[in-house]
Amino acid sequence: MIASQADTSPFTRTLVVEDSFLLGLQMKADLEQLGMEVLGPVPNVQAAIDMIDQNPVDAAILDINLGNETSFPVAHALQERGIPFVFITGYDDMILDDKLLEGHALFRKPIRMDTLCEAVRRFG
Repeated sequence: MIASQADTSPFTRTLVVEDSFLLGLQMKADLEQLGMEVLGPVPNVQAAIDMIDQNPVDAAILDINLGNETSFPVAHALQERGIPFVFITGYDDMILDDKLLEGHALFRKPIRMDTLCEAVRRFG
């Protein structure tokens, strides 16, 4: 139903940073079904930074809590490069740096994939 909209999106190479293997694979499959090329999913900060350094990335979806670390260093790296992103989290009481959140959507898990995909298309 929204695949044709995804085909015209300037954000076709989307990095998925998610430490839950199954959730990451499901996000990848859903985004690919909408015509996006998905990098990842990658489960930690170092893998995400490596992916950004080695590949062109148009946009990113960042799970905030990655086990014993957060994706904030990845968000900073993306901001430095001018790459838009959205955050996702499974925690209701997550405290975020307000400056980091400016202009970036935050979604709570579980999230409907159509909602997430729509946000990916409207980055900026």
